[in-house]
Amino acid sequence: MSAAMKTQEAEQITLIYDLFELPSTQHKAGLAGLLILLESLKAREIGPLPEAMLSGSRSVTIELTQQTLGVLLDDVYDAKWVEKHSATKWQGSTHKRVDEVERPGENGKTKKEKQFVYDVFDPSGNVFAFWLQSGQQSPWLKLWREMLWRVLRAQPATRGEYEKRANGQVTDVTAKLWDSLGKAQKLRAKGKFKVESIAGSLFVGAQDANAERVSFAGQVEHNLLLHFWQFSTPLFVPQIVDMKSGKREYAGYLLVIPEVTDLRLFVADMIDYWKMLEPEVSGYQPRDALIDLPEEGGLEFLYHLAHMHVKKLGIAYDVAAVELYHLQKKGNNVRMLAAERLLPNARVLAEYESIRGVPANPYYKSLRIRNLLSGNSWHHGVDAIFAHYPWGYFVRTDKTPRLPFFGNDVKRYFTRLNQQLNLLKENNAMNETDPAIKDDVLARRIYRLIGEYVNYKTDARSSKKYKDLPCDVNGYRIYPKEFREAREKVTSDAFLAMRSRRAEDFVEYFTGTICSVPHFVQEAEFLDLTQALIQKPDTVKNLSMLALSAYSHLPGKEGQTHSSNENEN
Repeated sequence: MSAAMKTQEAEQITLIYDLFELPSTQHKAGLAGLLILLESLKAREIGPLPEAMLSGSRSVTIELTQQTLGVLLDDVYDAKWVEKHSATKWQGSTHKRVDEVERPGENGKTKKEKQFVYDVFDPSGNVFAFWLQSGQQSPWLKLWREMLWRVLRAQPATRGEYEKRANGQVTDVTAKLWDSLGKAQKLRAKGKFKVESIAGSLFVGAQDANAERVSFAGQVEHNLLLHFWQFSTPLFVPQIVDMKSGKREYAGYLLVIPEVTDLRLFVADMIDYWKMLEPEVSGYQPRDALIDLPEEGGLEFLYHLAHMHVKKLGIAYDVAAVELYHLQKKGNNVRMLAAERLLPNARVLAEYESIRGVPANPYYKSLRIRNLLSGNSWHHGVDAIFAHYPWGYFVRTDKTPRLPFFGNDVKRYFTRLNQQLNLLKENNAMNETDPAIKDDVLARRIYRLIGEYVNYKTDARSSKKYKDLPCDVNGYRIYPKEFREAREKVTSDAFLAMRSRRAEDFVEYFTGTICSVPHFVQEAEFLDLTQALIQKPDTVKNLSMLALSAYSHLPGKEGQTHSSNENEN
């Protein structure tokens, strides 16, 4: 080692970062990710490490040498050679060997199958492996590796640093960054900045140059942080559901990048987040990573952050927002399917808690979450869903898709709504002049009216009346085939009749059909319903069709009772 190199290695560079001065959410997440990496390296007793001194909740001073920078980046890009098996040959690659494996065949027999074996290098993800349950075997680590190779570094040319580490070499990026940081420090003393281009593998959505030949660049000191933001970024897998078969297809990856506002709190929370992720899988992906729409991933992460703070006897947010990026590889290109921004909101997260953790129909979940985030009523826009998809998706029949039934989710909501209104009444807090409470009261009223209509008409069509149906030993009704068919006919006829009507035509149908059976309605309730039909017939229509969907389903199968967690008719 020459004297010049020794002098260079002995040099120290001081970097001072303030969250509020960083140019993007990804840079702020990168600063937090750098601190998370340092915590991991300390716990793993790897060094030497740079000095990182926090000042308050948003500023940090970092003392770097080339050696300590190398320790950071060598760990970030660490990789190892592994064997991968494939039933087919890989184009442009030479396999290492061919193995014969036995696979289950027909009639309990086994069959032999050729497997082509290739040597490939995989990113180690040491930070994740250290914090995650199951370590290197964690399905979350496997998911991160897949995401990295399929979207962020989908082009093999961007994987060079990982290959060097797999071969036991130091990263080239260390020397390049150290040289750039040294030049930047000299320019900074003159009041100038050193700017370099940013690769898309480091910054989501970046290009070295766009179609107009405009380069994407940033200060060198800021660019350094972009190597670390993944340690601060939860990962989810959006799904597309085939409604006919009920099968789910994975549709790329969702990155939830937090806009950090409190470094000290967030670093502790993020480490706790990685530790608490459950290793259970659904298919081959982590069960808790699967979502039906991008916004769900953002809400899920914000919910966990808020829940952590409640456990600590204080409610605070260490993020100002989260940015959502839905990426998927199509052919040779990686496409950004969605990019959104969510703000933490206590009311939204409290309502989201009633949706999460329960197997739900994807259309229902999408409706609820989007209305929750937009501030609309829970049923807003459901008419577009009803008009676009076959009615059998919403009215229970033998041909209804084998997924959580839409009407069951609606029934669960109405049941919860009724409980909330009863609680308000018991506590003398029922203020029907409040628009939100007034809308809820209307929804409950319509739900009851539709229920009375459906029950009356079902009894009229079936020789077996509801009151005469037998019960099992637990007191649950047993619904025979004839009764089920009558319920299906009543609800489907009314659903289709409402779907095809608008404004005055719907009001005429509602008053002439739904109101034609005996109802027990007080005068004040009748006047409120009449006013709603005149002023907002579309709302009454949406609520009526939702109620029909809920009432269309009878629990269990023919001759069987329902489970104890389902509501009685």
